[in-house]
Amino acid sequence: DLHRPHVDEVTLNCPECSGQMERVLELIDAWFDSGSMPFAQYHYPMENMDIFSRQYPAAFISEGVDQSRGWFYSLLVIGAFLTKQSPFQRALPHGMVLDVGGQKMSKSRGNAVFVNDVLGSDGADALRWYLMTSGAPHLPKRYDPAALKDVANRFLGTIRNLYNFFALYASIDGFEPSGAAMGKSLIDRWIVSRYYSTVREVTRAMEAYELTRAARTIQTFVIDELSNWYLRRCRRRFWKNEMSDDKLAAYGTFYRVLEGVSLISAPFVPFLGEAMFLRLHRWEQGAGMPPSVHLERWPEVDVSLIDEGLEDRMRGVLDAVTLGRAVRNSAGIRIRTPLAGMFVHSTVKGELEWLEDGQFVSLVLDELNVKKIMPVESTDGYVTHSIKPDFAVLGKRLGGNMKQAAGIIGGLDLERINEFLRCGEITLDIDGTGEIITLDEVQVTQETAEGYKAESESGLTVILDTRLTPELIREGIARDLVNRIQNFRKESEFEVSDRIELSYRAAAEMDEVFSRYSGHICSETLIERLEEGERDWPFKTSFKLNDQTIELWMRRI
Repeated sequence: DLHRPHVDEVTLNCPECSGQMERVLELIDAWFDSGSMPFAQYHYPMENMDIFSRQYPAAFISEGVDQSRGWFYSLLVIGAFLTKQSPFQRALPHGMVLDVGGQKMSKSRGNAVFVNDVLGSDGADALRWYLMTSGAPHLPKRYDPAALKDVANRFLGTIRNLYNFFALYASIDGFEPSGAAMGKSLIDRWIVSRYYSTVREVTRAMEAYELTRAARTIQTFVIDELSNWYLRRCRRRFWKNEMSDDKLAAYGTFYRVLEGVSLISAPFVPFLGEAMFLRLHRWEQGAGMPPSVHLERWPEVDVSLIDEGLEDRMRGVLDAVTLGRAVRNSAGIRIRTPLAGMFVHSTVKGELEWLEDGQFVSLVLDELNVKKIMPVESTDGYVTHSIKPDFAVLGKRLGGNMKQAAGIIGGLDLERINEFLRCGEITLDIDGTGEIITLDEVQVTQETAEGYKAESESGLTVILDTRLTPELIREGIARDLVNRIQNFRKESEFEVSDRIELSYRAAAEMDEVFSRYSGHICSETLIERLEEGERDWPFKTSFKLNDQTIELWMRRI
């Protein structure tokens, strides 16, 4: 038993002087040893003072928040006593990992999760990313296996999909990165600008030790901007047959941004960052293979390639697209069905500047599948707003005057309602006193005119003409046919570059769609010859569309 008084009975012989060694009477906390680490490791002050002076104080230390009274404290006390300065410039404590219910993990409770089990099932990158993005490091973390899989798969899965898309088409086209520069088209310039803006934001966050903000900034760029917008809008450029200048520019831009993503994400997801970086560099024919992403320099910010005006206008485009999708969802109209028109209104100065550039307008038209976009000075005639007080919020403040306030708010005319919505607040005369009422204290509802649907957020309103003509419906069916044929190709295990012949049999209504939109259907699905009638070809399928049966026969050319 190595405790007093039993340990006092133990004596040792000294090999140097042959004397007897006994326990000293003085006892000191074991944390003294860890707090002495910066000094003891160099045998301070007897030797190595030059090394010590270069290493001290530490730039950064990290341990669990429970070390506030342990290692952090003992380091500080001993360092201040010996050198009159702090032994560390920054201490970053991390919170404890709790179970999904917020309880401390323990074997006795049966809620313990063993890290090796998580590493085996989900991987180190997934665990790191989950812990980094779920909250500031010093906060306690609730370990939720389902949330880990969701958060990690969305980010890690998106990176894998981005690389796989590049690798698939680059292999088909024999793309060589060393001969490709980044593109100068609007969307290429935008994604490059956003990449360098992201590098700048991540660098600032990392230098301030704000790791969660840095990780979330990377996540927003990779998922929302690179994958869900840039690649989404550029897929057709990679599908083209010939290696045109535009296609080469798309490859060059996509490659360089992917390489940049591997660099800035490597500190957070070191294994995936390493894998993508090395695989990307295998495309560099004749270039020396870099040993590791972790031996590369952190990317420099090229401010000459940051265009904040371009980013602001594209942000306006994305805001409009997001609201437009929401309108379609609320109206129950699928994106493949084209709509005649879209109206936009904003109370925020400059938010609709993108309407002045046809390239931005084309992006929105194509993404939302509408025929035209028109700005409107007012939503009158399309949208009617009504306002009533939020009694739970406003009643606490106004008390006995609440009934009078409710009558005044409910009686506001259209002009004053629009002013209220535009300014975010309104001054009302309640019991002889000017009371400022904010939008947070009321409930706003809106109704749209027959044949229209609208959504509003942060001063922006998007209105869609939801009236469907027979021609719009037929065009939507043509887009559905394209989707079905693409799935037919995939199920038949055709390569994305394979040219095909297609024959069909359908009722008169569907036959008209095939005839009228044959050019669109053929170009989208790589059909060289489109015919009508049954064929003795190796691939056949049938399905129903608008309650009508369509049969397809296909063969590879």
